[in-house]
Amino acid sequence: MLGAHKLHFVTVGSTADKTPAFHDPPLIFNVETDPGETYPLNAKSAEYKLARTRLEAAAQAHEASVLPVLDHSKHSVA
Repeated sequence: MLGAHKLHFVTVGSTADKTPAFHDPPLIFNVETDPGETYPLNAKSAEYKLARTRLEAAAQAHEASVLPVLDHSKHSVA
């Protein structure tokens, strides 16, 4: 989430069916005007395009800042 917008590339239903749904283009919600995330923004709207650009840039910056760590699941503890 960045500002008023939240992006979903993948969602999972809240019912018994937990099959992931992949979204292309991703779903973007304005959580200030739609806190229940019921109505995704129209992918052709100016608000969507600006929000997607900002959200994807923030995600890329975050990914670039993450340092690799040792995978402890592959190493035994003595």
